Amino acid sequence: MRTHEHLAGTYSSRESDTCEPAADLVSQMLSAASPTSAIHDLLATLARDLDAPFVALYRVLRSASGEIELRVDDALTPEPQERLDLDALGADLIRHWEQEFSDLHPVVQTVETLPAELSEHLALAEACTLIAQPIRVGVHFVALLVASSRVNAHESTEAAEKRCEELAEAVAVGILRERSSDHARLNAVLAYAFDIISVVGPTGNILYHTPTFARVLGDATESFVGQSAFRSIHPDDQPRVAAAFEQLLHEPGGQRRIEVRLKHHNGSWRHFEALGTNQIDNPLIGGIVVTAYYVTDRRKLEEKLNWQALHDPLTRLANRSLLLNDLRRALARAQRSGNLVGILFLDLDQFKEVNDHFGHPAGDQLLIQIAERLLACVRAGETVARLGGDEFVVLLEGLTAEADAERAASRILDAIRMPVRLSHGNVDISASMGISLASGEPVDPDDLLIQADSALYRAKRAGRARFCFYQPD
Repeated sequence: MRTHEHLAGTYSSRESDTCEPAADLVSQMLSAASPTSAIHDLLATLARDLDAPFVALYRVLRSASGEIELRVDDALTPEPQERLDLDALGADLIRHWEQEFSDLHPVVQTVETLPAELSEHLALAEACTLIAQPIRVGVHFVALLVASSRVNAHESTEAAEKRCEELAEAVAVGILRERSSDHARLNAVLAYAFDIISVVGPTGNILYHTPTFARVLGDATESFVGQSAFRSIHPDDQPRVAAAFEQLLHEPGGQRRIEVRLKHHNGSWRHFEALGTNQIDNPLIGGIVVTAYYVTDRRKLEEKLNWQALHDPLTRLANRSLLLNDLRRALARAQRSGNLVGILFLDLDQFKEVNDHFGHPAGDQLLIQIAERLLACVRAGETVARLGGDEFVVLLEGLTAEADAERAASRILDAIRMPVRLSHGNVDISASMGISLASGEPVDPDDLLIQADSALYRAKRAGRARFCFYQPD
């Protein structure tokens, strides 16, 4: 709908000799220190040339669904009491004139032909005619320049339209400069970010990644664009990540959070927490946006704290909490298999004399060496714990008879009897041990430890350096 109403009066009297040609406007825009300020100056120039009650520049954005969104980027408007609803005006112009914006020519319309509500507002602003000038960068419709005039005479509008076209060309250059500046600034910021942002296509290939991707993974010279996003993922994590990726493909706008290990250039694995957002339908993205947060240091700290919570700091053996946890699992397995679980509770004979004679540092050396001997006497996966002081516990699984526990106890006591070399010289020491056994019947882990402790004291009373089984009587 292109209505050729006429703009005359003030504008026609100015003629074009007071206006800068389009080439000069573009040159000024290219040399301007701030393209945003230069665009604002152009709007002021147009408002002055047309004696316009208002001039507005709309940024035209398209959502993922294809709907057009408008934002008033800059405006020269009437006094506050006559201020227009510029958002509503821009939306109405786009809705009625979008088909007319197939080229770069302006669309002209008198105020009387607009919806009544807008006409009333425009009349209060003394606007009689509107010129809507589409602005394109390349083939993309990026902005809409809307200018008004107080004049509604039946004369040619060619001069006014030409002026809008000239300014539109310069504004397009300014918008392009803004975008280039914003893009360069964004890349500079992202280059120093710690998080990785990437876009993964529906086939799993990387469409885009920030500079952080290569820097964090150890090779800043390599581009991962076009490669499979699964290439750097730990093999054990790939099935879980692939399942989440497949689910996310069918959830437009959906999100998934997952922890994943990525391979560093040096062959090590780094921990990340990744958030994927499905933006496949977004024409500007066309994939799943993945933001990966580097959490390796956090994971190491968590693992360290977890280890400290479950281990003895001196001997690095399991502590009571880890022992009880392993014992519960062992008892559950014994109920299914019918095998026996054995608890060997031991402490060192005359350990106090070692501390008193050689000092506590020597006593610590002794405890560390005893811990190493206990670990050497058990099978891989069996638990050796220190409960405190000189008290140790060995958890045995898969026993078929009491004789299996006897052989293990004898082997351990023989290993402990061997002289221990300390910085002050060799020390001879022995240990006493109590043994409790559990079969398939339910038993409380703490009760099993109490039974073994009771048997230990029987061994002490019997003369030390020996083991005794727990007897209910």
